[in-house]
Amino acid sequence: MEIEDLYNFNIIDDPRISVDGKYIAYTETIASKIDNNYRSKIVLYEIDSKKTILELNDGCKNCFPRWNKNNELIYLNVNKDSDNYSIKLLDLYNASSKVVFEQDKNISDIKISGCGDYISFLKYDDDDLNNDNELKQDVLFLERFNWKSDSLGFTGNSYQHLYIYDLKKCVLKKITNGKYDVSGYAWSNNGSKIALITNKSITNDFERKKEIYYIDDLNRADSSKIAEFEDIRGSDISFSPKDEYLSVCGHDNKAHGHYGFQRVWLINIKDKQKRCITEDIDISFGDYSRNYDLKYYGGNDKVEWSSNGEEIYALSNEYGYIHLNKINIHTAKIEKIFESQSVIYGYCFDINEEKIITLEAKSNDPANIYIFENGKRTKLTGVNDELISQLDLQETEEFWFKNDGVDIVGWINKGDRKQKKSTPIILYNGGGPGGMRSNTFVFENQYYSKQGFTVINCNARGNYGHGEEFSLAIKGHWGDLDVSDNISFLNNYLKSSNNDGDNLFTAGGSYGGYITSWMICQHPDIFNAAVVDRTVFNRASFFGTSDMGYLLDKVEHSNVMPWDNINTYFNRSPISKIKNIKIPTMVVHSAQDQRCTVDQGDQLFSALKYFNVKTKYIRFFNENHDLNRLGAPKNKSIRISEYTKWFQENIK
Repeated sequence: MEIEDLYNFNIIDDPRISVDGKYIAYTETIASKIDNNYRSKIVLYEIDSKKTILELNDGCKNCFPRWNKNNELIYLNVNKDSDNYSIKLLDLYNASSKVVFEQDKNISDIKISGCGDYISFLKYDDDDLNNDNELKQDVLFLERFNWKSDSLGFTGNSYQHLYIYDLKKCVLKKITNGKYDVSGYAWSNNGSKIALITNKSITNDFERKKEIYYIDDLNRADSSKIAEFEDIRGSDISFSPKDEYLSVCGHDNKAHGHYGFQRVWLINIKDKQKRCITEDIDISFGDYSRNYDLKYYGGNDKVEWSSNGEEIYALSNEYGYIHLNKINIHTAKIEKIFESQSVIYGYCFDINEEKIITLEAKSNDPANIYIFENGKRTKLTGVNDELISQLDLQETEEFWFKNDGVDIVGWINKGDRKQKKSTPIILYNGGGPGGMRSNTFVFENQYYSKQGFTVINCNARGNYGHGEEFSLAIKGHWGDLDVSDNISFLNNYLKSSNNDGDNLFTAGGSYGGYITSWMICQHPDIFNAAVVDRTVFNRASFFGTSDMGYLLDKVEHSNVMPWDNINTYFNRSPISKIKNIKIPTMVVHSAQDQRCTVDQGDQLFSALKYFNVKTKYIRFFNENHDLNRLGAPKNKSIRISEYTKWFQENIK
């Protein structure tokens, strides 16, 4: 396996089934070495014939396919040269597309109304930004606290709002307006009403709290609040078949913050009462797999209603896998649609629920589309089957162990090594917290394995999948049980494999970068070398520089601000133990990272140089926090190659 193979994988995302259940439209993406970017096309697949009948591939990025009630396909076309965003309508029978309307700004969350008369999307306004176009690129005049986002960059004083396009009148209308963001929305089934996920309070920039608003007249666009939650991490909400109820995933415990399990709730639109139907089920719902590195547009992980309105479909996070379930809204009885050791991060079904389409990843396969019909599950696509066979990619091994009496699951990518010496091991620390390390495809791990390294990673405490108590175990205690679980995993694996432990390495990004830097401070003599990627090194500066640091730390420190007790933040920061680091430590960070800002990497590198620790700094100037997932292919390959070189040169 070579680093060039990064360009050879086709990635399937966002499958959508037509109203009549005959076709599936999905996005297929591949990294382009020529463009140093990603090329996306939409593929139309006929279910009965099991054949691809059409590809929308014009050199632009074609994505977000959506079917209307007339079996017509709406999709987004992005011209990478002009940065033009066009909504196009495909005439399936003539295999031709026409532009419905165009935008010169980034748009997201495209939907079609239930009646088929409207197209809707979310977009950041720029009305409140500096009006002088010449200054816009260089100067921001800020009034809003939440003025940046890792995925979008600098958003200034603008807010994300809902727009609808009337297909009959050919008119675009802004539906919401004000100093608040719309993070998600849904159309009623009759297409005349809309539900919004937002927060209209004057303190919305400082809160995780989400409010549900209801618009019952599109002409007036007045909205009324019908419910609120302490947190809704997903962006989707769904109407029941008769438009009487809304369903959403969220939680209502302020103290739990980002650790709180996402449970399924029903909201009665008429009386504004909400009810959690999975309160007694110790499972978090939605797709919270954290460790994939080949996934571009995602799937559909929202809760969906059955046609009879008696049940709800939802994805669940359990022990490193994601399952598709059906939940009875009256009894809360939950049943898996089928048994599978895979990670499902998208699904859809036809109007009669006779055909259920799933998008599934396995440890040796990025993703494929499956159909569940008549009690039988069949694989429909195999875009990477030949490549996987050529590369001889093996499935990871599941490994269970105990730490402090707690059962924890981990995974092993064994090194492809013919030498007699024990295989060198990379302990890879996961990101988060409040996600789940899953048994899914990770190109990076597969590559290291082919270079002779065994890669191990576990779903340590702080993550979903093992119950809410397991997730909450590190709240306010970063660097304690999470580090302990990872070290315990390493020791248990060494014992079971009879590895002499002569060549041990550790690495991690984001929260995993924090764990890695904290780990080599606490255990300075275990590892040969380390890579600290996108780290949080100084919790005090993280609070005020990250796009969400203030939200995380409010929860972690029970609303104690750094200016009230700086020691609380300092003592939980690797910078407080920097003198303990003795091993070669490479630092990796991106200059446009707004999540774990680049000053964190700068501080670590400066400290390592000051104390004369062997180090190297790989600094990517035009990448953000998502470099390992969505970064430019060339930079992704450089990052993985530099990791490999660093480990290889520090083998004893």
